[in-house]
Amino acid sequence: MRIRARSASAGTGKTTSLVREVLLGLPQTPLRRTAIVTFTRSGAADLRLRLELALREMIERGKYLDVISRDRKLYLEALSEIRGATITTLHGFFRTLLRLNAPALGLDPDFAAQDELESHLLFQEACFEVIAEAVSIPMSSGVSLVAQWGTDETLRALLELRRQRAYSPFQAYGVLERELLELYQEAAKRTRERQAGRVLDPDDVEEWALRLTQSPDMLSRIHERFRRVFIDEFQDVSPLQARIVHALKIPLVDLVGDAKQSIYAFRNADVNAFLELYQSAEQLSPLTTTYRHPPTLARIFTEVAERFFPEFEELGLPARVTSAHTEDLQTPIEVRLTQADTIAAARKQEAEDLALRLRRIYSRGTGWEDIVILIRRRTSLRYLEPALKLHGIPFVLGRGRNYYARPEILDASLLLRIRAEFHPTLLDLARLGQVPPLNVPAPTPADTVDTYLARHPALNEMLEGIRAAPRQPVAFLRWALGVFPIDASSPEARSNLEGLIRDLTERGLEDAAKAARFLRLAAEGGNDPDEPVSGSGAVRIMTVHAAKGLEFPITVLFDLSDDPRDRTGRVLVDPESSEVILKDTEEFERIRQHWQRRREGEDLRLLYVALTRAQKYLILTGSVGGSGQAQGWLLQLDFLYGQKRTDVRVIHTEKQNVASEIEVTQAAPELDAEFAHARFEPPPLVVRAPTRNRDALQLARGPGQDIPGFGKVVGVLTHYAIAFDLTLKGMGVLKTQQILRPYNPDEKESILQEVRRMLESHHLLYPDRHERLEDHPELPFAFQRNGVTWNGIIDRLYRTHEGWVLEDYKTDFLEEQDLDQATEHYAPQLAIYREAIRLARPECTPIMVRLVFLSLSKVREVPEDLLDRALHNMDGSPTGRDQNPVDW
Repeated sequence: MRIRARSASAGTGKTTSLVREVLLGLPQTPLRRTAIVTFTRSGAADLRLRLELALREMIERGKYLDVISRDRKLYLEALSEIRGATITTLHGFFRTLLRLNAPALGLDPDFAAQDELESHLLFQEACFEVIAEAVSIPMSSGVSLVAQWGTDETLRALLELRRQRAYSPFQAYGVLERELLELYQEAAKRTRERQAGRVLDPDDVEEWALRLTQSPDMLSRIHERFRRVFIDEFQDVSPLQARIVHALKIPLVDLVGDAKQSIYAFRNADVNAFLELYQSAEQLSPLTTTYRHPPTLARIFTEVAERFFPEFEELGLPARVTSAHTEDLQTPIEVRLTQADTIAAARKQEAEDLALRLRRIYSRGTGWEDIVILIRRRTSLRYLEPALKLHGIPFVLGRGRNYYARPEILDASLLLRIRAEFHPTLLDLARLGQVPPLNVPAPTPADTVDTYLARHPALNEMLEGIRAAPRQPVAFLRWALGVFPIDASSPEARSNLEGLIRDLTERGLEDAAKAARFLRLAAEGGNDPDEPVSGSGAVRIMTVHAAKGLEFPITVLFDLSDDPRDRTGRVLVDPESSEVILKDTEEFERIRQHWQRRREGEDLRLLYVALTRAQKYLILTGSVGGSGQAQGWLLQLDFLYGQKRTDVRVIHTEKQNVASEIEVTQAAPELDAEFAHARFEPPPLVVRAPTRNRDALQLARGPGQDIPGFGKVVGVLTHYAIAFDLTLKGMGVLKTQQILRPYNPDEKESILQEVRRMLESHHLLYPDRHERLEDHPELPFAFQRNGVTWNGIIDRLYRTHEGWVLEDYKTDFLEEQDLDQATEHYAPQLAIYREAIRLARPECTPIMVRLVFLSLSKVREVPEDLLDRALHNMDGSPTGRDQNPVDW
């Protein structure tokens, strides 16, 4: 077994380097015999794409970076294997190995991968059972422990022990320690029994993978399948994972990592696991040229690394990086310090000052999407969010623990739970009654489910609507977005719910019950992967962990004074001996100090990761109370602001006039005295929907003219009915739609009759709609063109044997002679839809674009030249703006 290791600092192109190494190795090891492993699924997807592009470059040009070869056949073969290549996460790789040996291990070869949160919930339920037995059954395991600690404390101890499972198998020598371990083992056994070998969580995968390495026959089967493995981000492995990698004895293993960026101790990552393998491996030349940072930032980050990590330098891991850029800012860092009587008051003032600073940066031409605010913990949001809202700064939150506890996400979780459980509890119904727009009174002590629903028909009607809605979580939430007035609460709420839909899709949660359980546990603080949710035209707020691997033109590190307290529980595991140690014992303090030193080291690495996300400019903000004593990361960065430097600008915000500050993008113009104190509204975001027409289409007089908003409501309900393929008998679900609530019974009936007529027309036009090869209703999109962000929803994209079709449904009341005018009118909208498909789904060409006029049961194909002309007119020129009916 040959192990090679390479150190790669932040921004030095380690993914590009890894792709290069794969290409160099193809003559000896074909792609089908190679595994490429990284830390996240998104990272694996990015790696696959970049490798595919590199292979195409080798085929077309015979060159990629310094790799030169004319053997097109070799790279064509690799390209043909790229879709089935093993490019995955570490757990994904381990699962592949287990499936290769499933029969010998006694596993179901088709076992499912269980989410860590779902597994946590199963284990927690098993803990409840064993603790209950210890309380009620004499002589059962853990009786003395539960009697002494109580049920809640025992449960916390069991969960703490599970979080340290990477150091199992555990050892226990004291009486209470042995009882705790017996309870833990029994709960773990019951969890495995429920999984029945058909479902494995990440820790199960590791345990089985370690067991696999003890069999020569299984190892031989693995070596036949894999001759070489590349592992990226190896600094984030746990000791158990490193042990498995070493024990697999794959002939050639290439490791890439950066000890300075090891920040996942809460997932049992241990930088020492990387350092030990790095020391024993064949060390390749480190990557020390950064393509992310300009020269001054690269020099400052070198200084940070030398101060924070002198021990890494001693082990041969260089701290120094040089920049590949020639352009530079002389002062790329500003430190903004706020002082007040109390730290809480200072942090509030710090957030206000930052909001004003961001508003000024935006007014000078920087887009909101080019700015990220990083926070150490989400407790900082209590100061940050109100300040950003006060000053009208659009922002989007990354996912994480507090994300799942936000009101709109809790409401979504409640709705999913009610959809999953046919008979909801009275408590859930009471919570549903408080979701806008219902707002019904809470139940009385004498109420039952039946009496409560009988007293509130609107609540009962909504419950019936939820039961009739789609069960699949993503489809259900899209239904809910149409029923509940979420848009009215805030743009952030809408963005977060769209992020939730993406989240559930990525996790593959196809059942409402599983989705509801996942969200409940996440809100309670389960160990959730903290990944970003992107937002166009908005400042992104995310934790430092979420920002790992990302980069941003302007990076703000907010609330440097945040200083998390030591939250050591009453159970620790000795990482050397795997012994379970309880609080109030002699050994506990020694082990606690060991873990404290590890946390302090990780804390510095987390700060280093935060700083190095900046591409061009870095803003650091911190607060001190009346004592003037710095704390948290502010204390660690004293060398940046505590002495006079030419590369760092220090601003004491209680003394500094914001208007006189240096600009990031360009010098501020001199202001006329008349306008020096003027206040201007910020320019609106250039985001447009192609459905917003400036000039209304002249329509025939249709039904419902005496009912306000009749046409709009009919359109909304018709689109909903078509998207979910409602039958005429299934139209009852439409009665629960929020959009109908302002209307009296007669008006509702008139609206629903017209919707029925439109739906009949659709069914008549498309009797064979269920025979389509692919069918995608309600496709959301967003893209930029000539500085304008276009977003909207495409009614339908589908494929038949004749090709791809894009359709837009119209419920306008038209005369047949008006169809040509209507087609011209809607051409810009359809042109934008076609462009969105071309960008997102280039394989969907050629594509037929059609307008479906449901009131006339007519389908009109929109000519290509008309669409091309309409798109050209949207180029933003004055002529285009004058001619184009779309709202500019």
